[in-house]
Amino acid sequence: MWAKGANFKLTGILLICLVMMTAASEAAVGVKIDYLNRYIWRGFDLNPDNNFVVQPSLDFTFPESRWSINLWHSMSAEEHQLNEIDLTFNYDFETSENISVSAGLIHYGWYWVNDFNQNNHTTIETYVAIAWDKLALSPKLSFNHDCKNGNGLYTQLSLSKEIALSKTQNLEISSALGYNRKQWINKSGFTDLSMTASLPLTSGKATITPFMGISWTLMKEINPDVSREYWLGLSLEF
Repeated sequence: MWAKGANFKLTGILLICLVMMTAASEAAVGVKIDYLNRYIWRGFDLNPDNNFVVQPSLDFTFPESRWSINLWHSMSAEEHQLNEIDLTFNYDFETSENISVSAGLIHYGWYWVNDFNQNNHTTIETYVAIAWDKLALSPKLSFNHDCKNGNGLYTQLSLSKEIALSKTQNLEISSALGYNRKQWINKSGFTDLSMTASLPLTSGKATITPFMGISWTLMKEINPDVSREYWLGLSLEF
């Protein structure tokens, strides 16, 4: 349950802002729900003991602008203090045909912890992501700077490829290498290498995607007990 009444107030304000912006601009709304057996984030295991998580999200895109907003929630099956709400404001820049650039801000909140405190249990990131969509393996380079409690920079290079299984079905494979410069840790270096595979299955307006992944720990500070993490999941999007 919520730790303090202030948590209701903060979440309520965020939701009211989203509803008002959506109503004012006739934003398109997308819904996505992920169900996973692990929550691995930048190599960190944020939901230990192999507990399942459900991660629903709402995407708000505004046809008259390049802005979009995402409201994301992670709910642990067992350890509710680890539950998290993130709010992302994103802006897509006008670029050339081969390059796409996006930038924005992410507000992270862990409102279920005991003795919740706004200063200690929320943080803010700014980010820039550059993608070369037309190049082989579609490379993407992202920079995420935590300017509050995480107080550091995380850089990730990712590659992806679609393999045609049929005329209408593609297997999507991606890999990512992360470099952490003292974000949530007191050391800098390459921290994690991951690979994922997913198979989107579309039916009408809904897409069901089974996926699996593996993450190798390259720095013990982010995951001292395990050298590899595996996860399985199912995503529903409409």
